[in-house]
Amino acid sequence: MKRKCILVDKTELVLAVEGKKNWKSYNLTYDQIVRIQFGTDLVRQWFKKVPVRSIRIFTPKTEEPILYLESRHREYFEEYLEKLQAFAKRNHISFQDH
Repeated sequence: MKRKCILVDKTELVLAVEGKKNWKSYNLTYDQIVRIQFGTDLVRQWFKKVPVRSIRIFTPKTEEPILYLESRHREYFEEYLEKLQAFAKRNHISFQDH
């Protein structure tokens, strides 16, 4: 059973990120988030690349943005989109929807 990887509070995000061998968690307050970006990425499935919706969270705590793909988080992806968009509006964080 999959678990939720993004938990949204009024002023804080708790993110669980799957690494190669283990999970990392980040507790980010709204002032530690630079921007949230919704878009599409090309992901390799079998022998071709397929466009998949994605969420990127930019923060100075990590070198690369934190990435969530719809193909890996299919059960909760729509919920993530709705909650992150409301979080960004409430806390005046810039977000881009491509």
